[in-house]
Amino acid sequence: MNYVWSFLLGGVICGISQFLMDKFKILPAYILVSMVTLGNFLALFPGYDFLIKHASGGACIPILGFGYSLGKAVIDKVNETGLFGVITGGLTGVSAGITFAIFISFVLSFIFTSKTKSLR
Repeated sequence: MNYVWSFLLGGVICGISQFLMDKFKILPAYILVSMVTLGNFLALFPGYDFLIKHASGGACIPILGFGYSLGKAVIDKVNETGLFGVITGGLTGVSAGITFAIFISFVLSFIFTSKTKSLR
């Protein structure tokens, strides 16, 4: 049942993003920033923890989950070390994901060749 809820929640998140891009002509970069910010904001509320427990794939995989992980790491680090945790919490909380993304991008850059878009 966890798979169904994950699929539905991830689909709703992607559907909302696609609706905003189609209806209001919002650029994908603005959607990206707003989803990371929303995920960071949702880290303050325990209700999103419930969604992560019951629909973890849909709540953690999209870019909303990255913002949540960032916010949750900062909150945990501030509770542990004080105000200095604002700086170090975000860096330690998502460093593994960022490192993996950089590594995979590096490896795939050797496999695929990029092409320049024409500006017609």
